[in-house]
Amino acid sequence: YAQAGSIEFFTQDADHKIQVTARTSNGNYSKTFQGLNHNDDNTASTARPMMIQNLVSNDTFRTAYGGFNPTDNSITVEFELIDNSGNTIGSSFTRSFFGKQYSGFSPFAEAGVPYPDYAFDNAWMKITHVSGSGELMSYGATANNNTNDPAVHMAVQAADISGFNSPSEYQVIPEVLWAPATGGGTWMTEVQITDITGGSEVSVYFNSVTGE
Repeated sequence: YAQAGSIEFFTQDADHKIQVTARTSNGNYSKTFQGLNHNDDNTASTARPMMIQNLVSNDTFRTAYGGFNPTDNSITVEFELIDNSGNTIGSSFTRSFFGKQYSGFSPFAEAGVPYPDYAFDNAWMKITHVSGSGELMSYGATANNNTNDPAVHMAVQAADISGFNSPSEYQVIPEVLWAPATGGGTWMTEVQITDITGGSEVSVYFNSVTGE
């Protein structure tokens, strides 16, 4: 009790394969984590920076960071918060993770820009290998300050390494919504696009039951 961490699952051999998911609940609210494979697409390491998008620290929402080193070797990484204009927020900072270590913290506090002295929306964080031969899985978790209604932001590759979830010229968000909610209120979707290369011209197409 009173501990946050990561959990690993192993089958008896490579011929037996599984998928796992987790739902963390608090009253009427919950967040879902999909199990990640330990591969290049899901880990930061040498020459493999990662990024977490849509981070918030203001009077409505707060974002926490969590990271896990799935290897037996240590790794040191640099964290840099960046605003929607490409400017560094606060100060970059480094953290070390020894083998099988999980660590969670407020990235805005670590960068020296905690709320309520500072407020930010639509920020993103770059995670860059500094030293060590370990690897790092990362995520962000944003919650409403009043209801604790949470969301999860999984880290993705910040440079294209031909991976399954790395940035490319074509990406899809399976659902966006602007509609009345059954229980009251209105569902609205906000999209954040981060230009990895610079100078990108992005065309956006909305698809529904009637087609594009």
